[in-house]
Amino acid sequence: MNCAIALWCDEATFRAVQACAEDRRAHTGTYNLITYNCLTFCDEALAAGGIHLLTESGRELHTIVPKDAFRDVDQVEGAHPFEAWKYWFPLGEPPSNGLRTIQDVPGTDKPLE
Repeated sequence: MNCAIALWCDEATFRAVQACAEDRRAHTGTYNLITYNCLTFCDEALAAGGIHLLTESGRELHTIVPKDAFRDVDQVEGAHPFEAWKYWFPLGEPPSNGLRTIQDVPGTDKPLE
């Protein structure tokens, strides 16, 4: 994954998204790169909280490369963009622990210590 969208929402919305994610963890279903992947999971979980990522073109977020879909997102309903809200990480070697943190100031992302 080399992209992220940062949003903030109220507690009730967050709890609905979290409940959907926890339910999926308990009932994993079948992963399919084309029809049910990390992007479709995120879209499903956000929708459970009433959050919808909207694209200028009106296309739904279906692709095997999440960054390509997120590039098309230009607004959101049910939550609020946070700071720059769309982050792109350089392609290349990830930090040794595999995680990065997203800083409030775009361009200052750092590996997790």
